[in-house]
Amino acid sequence: MAQRLALGQLRVEKVRHRNGRCSYTVFDSASGLHPGADWYLSKYAGTGSDRTYAYLLVDHLRWLEHEGLTPESVVFRDLKRYMGAVGAKIPMPYGPRGGWVSAPTRTTLCAGRPPV
Repeated sequence: MAQRLALGQLRVEKVRHRNGRCSYTVFDSASGLHPGADWYLSKYAGTGSDRTYAYLLVDHLRWLEHEGLTPESVVFRDLKRYMGAVGAKIPMPYGPRGGWVSAPTRTTLCAGRPPV
């Protein structure tokens, strides 16, 4: 049974190559293959790390979308907030635009769900 996805939803897909190797990449239900993610993950194809990197990349891309940022517009301070949202100890507020966020909200942000 085919899974129907909402527009803008990102997912990790396993790709089987003609030579029998498998690798992982990121697909967007609106546009198909995510070119930036695929370019990055292609360096790690078949290493055993590409699956882990793909899931971490999906979390990061979902956070960018939630924050209204693009990979081109993100700045270092945004990345520090992201690291705080996923549990790193950083000496600054984290979460949506600099406000403190509770642990349950951090969990929903990282899972790609909107906060309640």
